[in-house]
Amino acid sequence: MRDDFLAAVGLTAADQPLLVDERDMDLQTAIDTFTLRHHAAEAVVRLYHSLAVAKARRSGRTSSTAHDRRWGWCKRCAPI
Repeated sequence: MRDDFLAAVGLTAADQPLLVDERDMDLQTAIDTFTLRHHAAEAVVRLYHSLAVAKARRSGRTSSTAHDRRWGWCKRCAPI
């Protein structure tokens, strides 16, 4: 399978296209870690917003007062 892939892209086994040094691997690990933390933080913010909107709608309000004053109406919180 490997040889077929290398032949398809015009390389030989001697070219070893996937060799990377340890510094490149460390840099990629750092970038992946930062990216994962960013996505996790964004997910937490979206979850918090969803819970706040759901709580406001259950209580009969369309949105929290602080949310309205700071950012105006978002698409989820707009009056129906």
